[in-house]
Amino acid sequence: VLSSMINSSLNLRRYNTSHRTNDRRQLLKMPTGEEHGSTMVHPAAAAAFGITLAHPDAAHGATMVHPAAAKHGNTIAHHSTRTTSHGTTMAHPGFLRSKNQQAKILNSIPKKIRSWFKMTEASFSVFPWAKDSLHSLFIAPEPSKEAFLFWHIPKSGGSTIKQLYRCMGKTVSVNSYPEDIMKAKNMGLVSSAPDIMISSSNPSMVVENLFGSSQKTRALAMFRHPVERLISKFYYLQTATWERSYRPEWKDMDVHEWAKTSGDNDHMMKKLAGKERVNKKDLELAKNTIKMRFVVGLMHEMEDSVKRFNVVMGINEKSCARSNICMDTFFGAHLEKKNSNPHPKVERDSPAWQLLAEKNRFDIELYDYVLQLYEEQKELIDFYSNSMSTK
Repeated sequence: VLSSMINSSLNLRRYNTSHRTNDRRQLLKMPTGEEHGSTMVHPAAAAAFGITLAHPDAAHGATMVHPAAAKHGNTIAHHSTRTTSHGTTMAHPGFLRSKNQQAKILNSIPKKIRSWFKMTEASFSVFPWAKDSLHSLFIAPEPSKEAFLFWHIPKSGGSTIKQLYRCMGKTVSVNSYPEDIMKAKNMGLVSSAPDIMISSSNPSMVVENLFGSSQKTRALAMFRHPVERLISKFYYLQTATWERSYRPEWKDMDVHEWAKTSGDNDHMMKKLAGKERVNKKDLELAKNTIKMRFVVGLMHEMEDSVKRFNVVMGINEKSCARSNICMDTFFGAHLEKKNSNPHPKVERDSPAWQLLAEKNRFDIELYDYVLQLYEEQKELIDFYSNSMSTK
C-alpha cells in the first residue's frame, strides 16, 4: 500500500508540473486529519482538480467522497489508489511517511481554493465525546448496521420526531437523567438493537455511556430559534401537568417578567459542552461538532427535514407501506400540525424578546450557523441517497 501511495505522489507531481502557472503555486494550509493527526486535503481540492480524494477513515476500510467532488463525476475514494479523468490519483497525505511528500501534495492546491475554504486545524476540532463515537458526515451511512442518535432539544419539534419514528418502529427514548442513561447502558440497549433511533436531550452523556470508537452512532437533530423555543416553553409548562418540569406558577407571570428570572439560557451550548458555563471557544467547538457530526433539521422545515432523516436512516416511505402511512399521518395535507402549542405572539422588538436574545447570544449564533449548514447539507443528503441507491 505504501508503495502505491508513493507512486500516487509521483503521479501528482508530474500532473502539477504540466499544469503549473505563477498564480496557482500557493500553499493552502488544510485541516489536521482527525483520525491520524496528519494534514489532510479538503474535498474542495478534489472538486477543483477532478481528483479522487481519500479520507482518513478510509484506512479503516470505509469509502467516501465529498458531494462537491461527486458532481465532477469522480469515483468514490478508498485508501487504495484510483486514476481520475485527469490521470491523477490522490491519497490522504497521512498515509505517506515523508513530510516532504505531504508538503508537495499540499503545494499543488490552487490559490483560488483559499478563498473558497478558509479552514484551519481548529475547523476540524470537535468535542471529545463526539470525536470517536459519532460517525463523520464524510462517511456515507450504512443504515442496517448503524444506531442513530436523535438529540431532542425541548420545544423544537422533537416530540413530533419521536412519535413519527415510533410509528415506523424505530424510536427508543432515553431520558436525560443520569440514572435512566445508566439503566440503558446496563441493559445493553445499543448492542441488542443496532439499527434503532435513540432519542435523548442529553447527547454528550448518552454518547459517552452508550457508544464508543468500536460502536459509533450517527447523530441527527432538529433546531428552532432559541428565543422562540424559550417562549414556547414558558407557555407550554404552564399547562403541561404530565411533565416533570410542570410550572403552574408561571400562569401568573408576564413573559417579560419570566425572562428576567429564566435560568434556561444557552441550552444547546451547555448540552453540547457538558457544562454550565460556556464561552467563545465552546461555541467554535459546538459549530465544528454540528458541522462534522450532525445531520441537521429545522422545525420550520419539518417535512423536508424528516425526509432528509429518512434518507440517512435508509427509510423509503414510497416503497414501505408502514412508513408511507406514518408520513401521511403526520404530514398529510388534510391534517393539522402535530403538537402545536398556541400562545400569544411575542414580537422581536419587544423587551421580552430582546432580553431573552441577550441571555442566549451563544445559542442564537449557533442557530444562525445551523441555518447555513441546513442549506449546505442538501448536497450531502443527495449524495447519500445516490450512493445508497447504487449499492
